[in-house]
Amino acid sequence: MPDNESQAILLRPRDGFFVKDGRGWYTAGAGRAYGYAWPPPPTVRGALTAACGRLQEQAGPLTKDAWKALLAQVQLHTVMACRRPLGEPLGAAHRLWPAPADSLYLAADPPPEAGNAVTRLDPQPDEVVATIGCSPDDDAREALWRPRLTAAGKPRPAPRWWTDAYFGRWLLAEPVAQCARDEWPDPDGSRLDVHLAIDRATGTARQGFLFSHNVVETLARRQQTTYEYGLACRLTAPGADRLPGQVLTLGGKSRLVPVESAPSGWDDPPPELLKALTGVTRLRLLVVTPARFGRGWLPDGLERDELRYRGTLDLPDFPLATLRAACVGRPLHLAGWDIQARQAKRTRRLVAPGAVYFLELDKPLNRAQAAGLWLAQLGSDRDEGLGTVVPGVWPALQGA
Repeated sequence: MPDNESQAILLRPRDGFFVKDGRGWYTAGAGRAYGYAWPPPPTVRGALTAACGRLQEQAGPLTKDAWKALLAQVQLHTVMACRRPLGEPLGAAHRLWPAPADSLYLAADPPPEAGNAVTRLDPQPDEVVATIGCSPDDDAREALWRPRLTAAGKPRPAPRWWTDAYFGRWLLAEPVAQCARDEWPDPDGSRLDVHLAIDRATGTARQGFLFSHNVVETLARRQQTTYEYGLACRLTAPGADRLPGQVLTLGGKSRLVPVESAPSGWDDPPPELLKALTGVTRLRLLVVTPARFGRGWLPDGLERDELRYRGTLDLPDFPLATLRAACVGRPLHLAGWDIQARQAKRTRRLVAPGAVYFLELDKPLNRAQAAGLWLAQLGSDRDEGLGTVVPGVWPALQGA
């Protein structure tokens, strides 16, 4: 967790947002541009840097070198989605979390009763079975444990976000019921904005050139309650204490986003989780923001040791650990724009939020170590808010 000098704020994109990805404006036959479903942390950091710079420019314009120096001082420690009833103050119960990759919604046959439990993909030791494309250098990866699915049924659509209550029970390895479609905490959807292409030479519309993009809505109606979506952040930056009450711009078309202070406790760990993790030698690490590791899917600090991965994660006082299994989805490709160089940044291939790593520790965790894992950051580019993880209970093997 960051020190007490960090500033906690809440961004409220009341007019929605559009954050373009690395593809061009005309990548579809209909001339539609594509964007991210949710603002990635580096985009949020860029918006916060611009806001801090504008505050400094009240005393005079900043040079290019001054802007570059300011960016190096802006550290985004935490950024997470949140959803609260309109008008309520932000609290820990309003946090939204990415759906864990070790969870599965199954449609049973015959259809089960309402509230059937989410299937847990719990890895088990098994004989090594090589997958397609296995090479001699991948034998440690092929030796990782795999889940054995015993429940019957086909996978069905699942929410992209989980509420804090659902996610908290999942971290404790408690049963979680599948929620109905009208109870999903995901935003309702998006609206289509259509624009005319402008000829830069004349400043007029180009005849026959239209382009469009989706704007994610940040207000939703659920069961007679209106919810507001936002981004809760914790950062360290020059003048960050002056951000509440300001209005910054986020994403395409510089849509305005009011800023307010976030109350204390909104990013605290659940006490029951710390209690459950104290003294354990097995745990899960769940990635909640995109992560950048030097070896792709494998967290930094874990090295191949014969037919396993072992090492110490880059965390204070963390014991030696053995990676037993990993549930990692398709990578997230993150692009951006370098305003100073006026060119696109190099696209980064990141571990997508929701990935889960199953670890066995050489020494039991104490409470301080368990608390240090809550919203800790792994990998590189941490100042951009990447690599945030939270710990979860990994129950003992059945029959062990």
